[in-house]
Amino acid sequence: MTTFVRFSLLSCIIALFILTVSLPPGSAAENENLTISLSRIKHIYVSVKPISNPIVAEAGIDESLIKEMAERQLRKAGIQLLSQEEYNRYKMTLSYPLALLELRLTFHEITGMDAAIAELRVRVMQVAFLSRRPIVQINAPSWEVQEIGIVRDPSFLEEALNKSLDQFIDDYFSANPR
Repeated sequence: MTTFVRFSLLSCIIALFILTVSLPPGSAAENENLTISLSRIKHIYVSVKPISNPIVAEAGIDESLIKEMAERQLRKAGIQLLSQEEYNRYKMTLSYPLALLELRLTFHEITGMDAAIAELRVRVMQVAFLSRRPIVQINAPSWEVQEIGIVRDPSFLEEALNKSLDQFIDDYFSANPR
């Protein structure tokens, strides 16, 4: 890869990073719709989408470790969690206040460099019913935050996960005072 191409690629990555960092994250305190969407949720199920990246695999980080870290942080904050079986059973009930907290990690390798662009997206998904005949049940996103960074080692993941979950916990308790 020529120096010009590397410089151009690096410039684009830096511009993307600056643009992402400069956008304020959505929070319940700033947006009434987010407050309403998190209001009265009593239980959370944590789901981690599959991760496939050599940097992460070499560090011994997988979906179960990410899920364990997230659940520990949520329990410590006092949020009640559900198992997958409980979530699947309760989501069919119209009036049960629960949500799925989806953690999605994606990586884009940077050719010719020992790094990757990583994106962590934390999204709250809730069951929504469309008033049609027949009634249609869907999972719809109601809260979301993302972190993007250049990764040379997996420490970014832990920092991004903690920051994103702290934001969720703050917004959750803004909508559901203790």
